[in-house]
Amino acid sequence: MTNRCALAASILVLLAGLATPLSAQETTSYLVSWEPSVEPDITHYIVYRSLSPTDPNPTPLDTVGSSTLFYVDAAVLKGTMYYYRIKARNSSGVLSMFSNTCSGLTIPQDASEAMDNLCRIAQKIKTGESTYDIGWTTAVPTTGFVQYDRDETLDSMSVWDQRYASSHASPLGGLSAPETYFMRAVAYDANDNMFISAVDTLDTLDEPQQPHAAPHLSIYPVPYRPSVGALNLADLPAGGSIAVLSGEGVEVWSAKIGAETSMAWDGMNRQGSPVMSGVYFAVVRDASGKVVERRPIMIVR
Repeated sequence: MTNRCALAASILVLLAGLATPLSAQETTSYLVSWEPSVEPDITHYIVYRSLSPTDPNPTPLDTVGSSTLFYVDAAVLKGTMYYYRIKARNSSGVLSMFSNTCSGLTIPQDASEAMDNLCRIAQKIKTGESTYDIGWTTAVPTTGFVQYDRDETLDSMSVWDQRYASSHASPLGGLSAPETYFMRAVAYDANDNMFISAVDTLDTLDEPQQPHAAPHLSIYPVPYRPSVGALNLADLPAGGSIAVLSGEGVEVWSAKIGAETSMAWDGMNRQGSPVMSGVYFAVVRDASGKVVERRPIMIVR
């Protein structure tokens, strides 16, 4: 039995806790997702967690059926690095070797300077009307993005910076003023480790008052579970287009927007196959081809 079970660290993401007041968020949740084994007789996957990447006996968290390729680890503590691995079991009861390891750390507000430097918002520079560059740094080269919003849900995000570097500048545009925005950086290093910075704020008090714009895109339900039904997309720009991209930027589905500004997506790619669990992005363009929205979509199968 070969070891073909592999964690996809780019799909290890913060899943829960976003709607809770920030002052009360001492715990968080992670979604661990993996590629299916190529063995034809896999019956189960076993999810393991440890506090060390070299722990020879990690704790088994749960066992899921072969058709399930994700696990949500809920109520884990902020400020603690958790390491996840997977084993596959076949119909004869034989276990594979451990998969590769991926890990996650969410930095709390009261973190030490050493922990805070693992991933932190470093500066906020006004670059134009309603536009800022958010500088964030990490202790090792990483790739990632900035989550932000006018409240603690943090359901907007910057463009993903694909470069592996220790210093990043993520542009945020279309910000209202006067307003306070909450934000944090989400970073991934080359060894499948995820770091989420403590939450910082940005005050746009020096700009003229702007009305809050209506959202360009409504997505529901989230997270999206294709087994329950279609993903609804509403408030789309007439005459524009919408595309769903994978976390790596590969287009998996797209459609033209006609006069009807609502549509549904069944979670299937261009070839008619179901997309895997993970984080995808809905990119919306208006009739002129200008990108007016880029929104993350979490898919759970």
